[in-house]
Amino acid sequence: MRHRRAQKRLGRATDHRLATLNNLAAALVRHERIETTLGKAKALRPYAERLITRAKSDSVHSRRLVARVLKDRDLVKRLFDDIAPRFTERRVATRAFSSSSRAGDAAEMAIIELVDRREKPRGFPRHRRPARRRPRRRSDPRDRRAPLARARASLIRAKGRLEAALFLSTPGRTTRGESRSADAATQRREEGARDRFRADRDRSGLRVRLLRYSGLQSAS
Repeated sequence: MRHRRAQKRLGRATDHRLATLNNLAAALVRHERIETTLGKAKALRPYAERLITRAKSDSVHSRRLVARVLKDRDLVKRLFDDIAPRFTERRVATRAFSSSSRAGDAAEMAIIELVDRREKPRGFPRHRRPARRRPRRRSDPRDRRAPLARARASLIRAKGRLEAALFLSTPGRTTRGESRSADAATQRREEGARDRFRADRDRSGLRVRLLRYSGLQSAS
């Protein structure tokens, strides 16, 4: 028989049930509005009311009792310094109402919140979930060719620079400007040789003609 034991057990053992209520109470203090199943909301409401009533009498003993439930110094400070003073003139601090059915198991959901809830609580950081790491997308084989081609091109350029450096550092090698001047001098020498060849050819032709003319004169 359960005489005078009309509390909601939530289908859990005592330790599990208390841990669930402690976590829900901490979430309610942090966000001032949470959504959970209807059974948990009904069990949490009197639990949270007792915490807020305890926080109205600010003492070391009260803070220690609340710290056993919330297990967070920032939440204890927020409950005693911000939330409890707002309900000194009120007996009821929370309200709960049905919201919708949960997708998947069609569980009845409810919203529980503080009566004078602020849209954005001030002076307390929002609880953020860690960002999920997205799986790495498998790259296309064609995308892997581009870095290889760039590496090959850079290797060819480096090889060309190395060969040029070795060419210039070898004794007897000339630079581009020196090679141009040497080519010009060679061209001038070749032109002079051609001019001399033409002059010699002309002189030899004139000599032959003179000899022929002198022979004709002697024959006559």
